Amino acid sequence: MELLLKVVTARNLLILAALAGLAALWTFFEEYPRRLYHEWRYPPQAEAPRGGEAIMAEIERRQALQVEARFRRLRARLEEAEARGMKVEGLRAKAGSALSLNSPQFRRQALRALNEVELALQRPKETPRPAPAEEEDIPEDVPPSRVLPKGRP
Repeated sequence: MELLLKVVTARNLLILAALAGLAALWTFFEEYPRRLYHEWRYPPQAEAPRGGEAIMAEIERRQALQVEARFRRLRARLEEAEARGMKVEGLRAKAGSALSLNSPQFRRQALRALNEVELALQRPKETPRPAPAEEEDIPEDVPPSRVLPKGRP
């Protein structure tokens, strides 16, 4: 009992009441320090980062240049085919219309049209060399798939 009278004093009761009050306040205001820390650590994204438009414009410019370069290569192949005697007016018109579709909305259709024109171009026919005679050796630079078996023209 003596110990209880020594422990329960006005000063100790005041300290105990203050601690109980702080614990009650802590449970009431607990969310505010956590929210402040969370906002400091992970700030809200109010707007899109700057420079995004410039990046998208650069990507668009590169894709447009790729389609134009492909059109120029195809135009050179069309000129070669025309020099060989192939009629390429329709293919040239289709390639030109594909170039006019070189915008982000229609780029896929433009590439498809360029592919169709490229596939429509005929490759020059290659004539295989006849097989050499028995005493003749096949040159090393000729792949085996290019050599005809004997008896075939």
